[in-house]
Amino acid sequence: MTKSTPWIRRMAALAFVLAGSAQADALTSGFIPAEGRVDIAFDGTNQVLYISGGPQVRRFDFNTKSFLPPLALGGATMGMDVSADGKRLAIANASRGANENFVDIVTLRTGKVRRVSFPLAFAEGGTHAVAYDAEGKLLVTSRFEGSGWTPLRHYDPVTGLSHQLAELSAPAMVSPSANHRYVAVAEGNMSSGPYGRYMTGDTAYRSLQSTNWSLFEIAIAPNGAQSAVPTYGGTFIDDAKKSFPAVGTYAGQTPIGAAYAPTGDVVYFPFAQSNFVAEYDRRTMTERRRFTVPGQFDWTGNGAFVEGRTKVSPDGRLLFVTLDDGVFYQELAATN
Repeated sequence: MTKSTPWIRRMAALAFVLAGSAQADALTSGFIPAEGRVDIAFDGTNQVLYISGGPQVRRFDFNTKSFLPPLALGGATMGMDVSADGKRLAIANASRGANENFVDIVTLRTGKVRRVSFPLAFAEGGTHAVAYDAEGKLLVTSRFEGSGWTPLRHYDPVTGLSHQLAELSAPAMVSPSANHRYVAVAEGNMSSGPYGRYMTGDTAYRSLQSTNWSLFEIAIAPNGAQSAVPTYGGTFIDDAKKSFPAVGTYAGQTPIGAAYAPTGDVVYFPFAQSNFVAEYDRRTMTERRRFTVPGQFDWTGNGAFVEGRTKVSPDGRLLFVTLDDGVFYQELAATN
């Protein structure tokens, strides 16, 4: 399907926002233009959405509905995560030095940036994705300059030390549960589609299953009992108690992302070849409602951070999903 031009998409997004604002009784939604965006992370304490992509991280203030000055970090900013206590933001970077790769850690109260470096493993490139556990330790995946395996690192910001939990087919995605107790892991660039999880306090990564489809994204419920694994053949639901069929249709309308809410037993799926994000009851895996977005989700080609990256705010009030040239947001419950 031929995509519309950026100008047409931006005009459609503006019309979408204006139409939504005219409905006073409706839940608020909107679109934040951000060309070249990669990942998103929400600071619930200060109500700021961080948007990576290129040499900077943009900051959109939900208090004023306007952009703050960006964080100029250099390189190519990638995956991001805010710590469970809401105090720090970690940012991966696809660039590297001659002998090391790195992540940047921002103290959100002050905006101070600290760069943490790791010695390069064989043929390792820059970092790819990051996730905080419940103790404030950071899991870091990286890129391989070619096709191969790279370390899954576990970094302790208190001691400044890191160690390797596993070797993963690169680039691998790491996605924390809403409470950060669990981190789901999807290995990339491998047709067998292995995935697994890390639980706070573990000394090693636990490989769980394989989908036999290439992976690029994953999500895990707050209690760790269910994971959602998007693939071209549908989104596999790994549940500790029940067996569910895959969500979506092979080569058709199928989820390209997933995110579990912190409460309420719901999970959100943006569907390829559609203009909606669906809210599902994760206990029955049945659809509850849909949210229309200003554009269409396309298939990612098994690549991470293309579009459909989905996150829910720590208080469960806001849903965020990436589109071609920006970020859609949706209020999930009316404010008092």
